[in-house]
Amino acid sequence: MFRDQLLVRSGNEMVPTRRAIELSNDLTDTLRRIREIVDSGERFEPSEFDGTISIAATEGATIAVLGDVLSKIATVAPRIRIRLSNDVEDAYVRMRSGDIDMLVDTAPSSLPADFRQHSLLSNGLVCVTSTAAGRGDLTHRDYSELSHAIISGGTNDDISRQLLLRGVNRRVMWEFPGLISAASIVSCTNLVLTVPEALGLKAEPLFPLTVFPMPISVPPVTLTLVWHARHQGDRAQSWLRDQIVAGIIR
Repeated sequence: MFRDQLLVRSGNEMVPTRRAIELSNDLTDTLRRIREIVDSGERFEPSEFDGTISIAATEGATIAVLGDVLSKIATVAPRIRIRLSNDVEDAYVRMRSGDIDMLVDTAPSSLPADFRQHSLLSNGLVCVTSTAAGRGDLTHRDYSELSHAIISGGTNDDISRQLLLRGVNRRVMWEFPGLISAASIVSCTNLVLTVPEALGLKAEPLFPLTVFPMPISVPPVTLTLVWHARHQGDRAQSWLRDQIVAGIIR
């Protein structure tokens, strides 16, 4: 390649030719720069990161999982920009295209091979209704006959599926896009809202609501953090995922 031997024997030693010496001077800076590039992938300084990470999460998942975590991240990584969207429609297609970086939601039992996941929070279900309605111990029949409010999509789809397996088809009167709007209206009506316990306990102090156990035994709902495999080694996203997981299991 260099049209030069580079190293020649001199007695019991190998010594560089003039061309090799010239090359070594040039390569010293080049190799140092290569080492810096390689080393830079081994460390991540949150305080220095200046970029955007996009997360799709329902309002409920944001309240239950992300609220406390993101407030702490704002302190240790002040220049990070979190683009949070409540739109989880076609989330897997959007993660493949790069429109969003990660998803917090209930996950299917089997993910496509190009995705990774980490379970975050497993919650039993509770009923939420207005304090004035004064509902306490509901029976299976009571629950079936009451008028219900639901939060569309996400967790509610799992709840409805589990109830139908147990022969319960709720009489849904009102449907809401998120927890806050649902809890606000339910607190003024006789409707019953079924949500994971973490959300019921978050809503109870905000409105005149009563939280009580669900009268029908159904499996808990699990929120999961999902991301595309191509981001597995991304230092910033990996750090953020670690913060979200640590914030849940603390």
